[in-house]
Amino acid sequence: MHTNRIIPGLLLVLACSVQAGTAQVATLSPRHPLPEETLRFSYDPSAEGAALHGAQKINLELLLVPKSGTPTIREIPMERSEDSWHANARLDAEDAVLLLFRFASGSDIDDNNGSSWSEFVYGSDGKPVEFAHLKNSQSLRDNNFFGFNRQGSIETALAQAEKELSLYPGNFDALVARWALLMAGSDNQAAITTIRPELDSALESHNDNGEQLYKLVGLYEACGDTVRAEELRKAAIAADPTGFVAKTTRFDAMLNEEDRVKRVALYEALKKDFPKEGEEKRESDILLVRLVASARDYEKAAVLLEQIPNAPGDLYNRVAWGMIEKGDNLEIATDLARKGVERYRNADDDAKPGYQTMRDWIQSQAYGLGMVADTYAFGLEKLGRLEEAEEAYETAYHAFEGEATEINERLVGAYVANKQYDKAISVGAKAVEQGFSSDALVDNYKIAFLAQGGDEPGFEVELERARLVALSAIRQRMMEELVNQPAVDFTLENLEGGSTTLSELRGKVVVVDFWATWCGPCLQSFPYLQKVIEHYKDNDDVVILTLNTWERKKGAALTAHVRQFMQENKYTFRVLMDQSTVSAYGVEGIPTKFIIDRNGMVQFKGIGFEGGQKMMDEMILQIDMLLSNDFYSAR
Repeated sequence: MHTNRIIPGLLLVLACSVQAGTAQVATLSPRHPLPEETLRFSYDPSAEGAALHGAQKINLELLLVPKSGTPTIREIPMERSEDSWHANARLDAEDAVLLLFRFASGSDIDDNNGSSWSEFVYGSDGKPVEFAHLKNSQSLRDNNFFGFNRQGSIETALAQAEKELSLYPGNFDALVARWALLMAGSDNQAAITTIRPELDSALESHNDNGEQLYKLVGLYEACGDTVRAEELRKAAIAADPTGFVAKTTRFDAMLNEEDRVKRVALYEALKKDFPKEGEEKRESDILLVRLVASARDYEKAAVLLEQIPNAPGDLYNRVAWGMIEKGDNLEIATDLARKGVERYRNADDDAKPGYQTMRDWIQSQAYGLGMVADTYAFGLEKLGRLEEAEEAYETAYHAFEGEATEINERLVGAYVANKQYDKAISVGAKAVEQGFSSDALVDNYKIAFLAQGGDEPGFEVELERARLVALSAIRQRMMEELVNQPAVDFTLENLEGGSTTLSELRGKVVVVDFWATWCGPCLQSFPYLQKVIEHYKDNDDVVILTLNTWERKKGAALTAHVRQFMQENKYTFRVLMDQSTVSAYGVEGIPTKFIIDRNGMVQFKGIGFEGGQKMMDEMILQIDMLLSNDFYSAR
């Protein structure tokens, strides 16, 4: 299966409750943890704001963030003592500077209402250790930091970077982070005025470290001085043709090359000139396969893939899907997909990334298995091996627990092709009830229903019943998912050369949809978004804004590209050209939709695309709910 799917104070406190004298949800002792100390974490499910009421088991999930490299997570079962839960953890991780933690009971998580608890690691001098504030800054900028939710902003992240510099003025990484955050703010020219003299001073005093110089070069470019940046880059490469600046400059040039065939050639030359060994070589070989597959040279990608020991299952899926979709070398492609299925079925838990919980690891493995099993089934179907295809589709269906519209559609189609009408009816009805259906699925569901002796009026009654079940579930979930947070204001240019300011739309229900022209799920969602737009075309109280973001093209070239995309697809979207709004809204992946009520409050947030009918049903219900005079929110 093919997809691109690819989620408040400056010093964050430990307790969810901020009123003196009230019970705290989470506490940590000692409050200023030192390296090698044993820490005691407590969780009170009865405290106001706690999310894990009545849990029978609770795990502490503790992320240890080092000053460099990848964080590690510890999952520690907690023990109940009267009305609270406790767990001990020794702070023995080398270079840990920041702690992020939350609590989990099965799939239920208490992460302090979307901003995981945090604490610095301290030194013997009573100050947070070097890099503690900087790593906190990074977590607040990212919003989702190695799977841990944070509620931050450019302003709070900047304050933490400046705090790091006040404690450790020589921290070059904190200085660069501060500059980058200033550049990301609303007044770019003022930021450049502030940064430029500091940048010149840092250039004079930098320690000849290639990585530091490379960052300085990038900042000169960001400040608009491309001439100085190029001078520095050329001088560094001439001084050390095999150094960090030379290698990274070539790597960036490869990434920025829009011609995918040329991109492969650039990376192959880079691999030859800068050879790697061991695990680094394996990762480099994996990247090459991805680049070759992106260039649609699937046959070459397949040959390279077979040379990589224990290649990841998703790589088999990527190459096999491309070949099967083109109809090339179906036997070879289908066998590659089969190998991908085996990779996931035989995956070793030791391969789990150190920052990932076992819960998330299991989910990611199920997702990967479902994707490649769907690809395998697709290949078998094209080869005419329909019974085997049916079995593989069932594997994919169960891996996604019936919550993947495309797989549901193909499974019901396979059942009909194999005359398994009872199964087609069962899966078809469940897909409609759960909102993961499509027009093609309904068509095959109907064929099966009629083949089993039903008639068209009876099918319509059954279809309406299933859709009412889906709508009831959506309504119930919507009430549980109200966000009720102020929408970040913005003023952005549109394709016609004008601009739109969100706050000027107060009094209307506004949809803000982040998307990109390269995003597969975005493109899949657009025909259904167009139907929603047409549904409300005569209602001036509904405004749907689509914010184009995360594109490789810039400036006039991007505007022309997006305008052409809209014209070719005959979409009537109101398109705005995003700058940094996507970061201000904490978007982790696209498409992501925010639905804002008449008072300027975000009430609903939807990530990804799970099916057209489900998307339309949800959006129309959400918009109608916010249009109703019975709905009221206050800031």
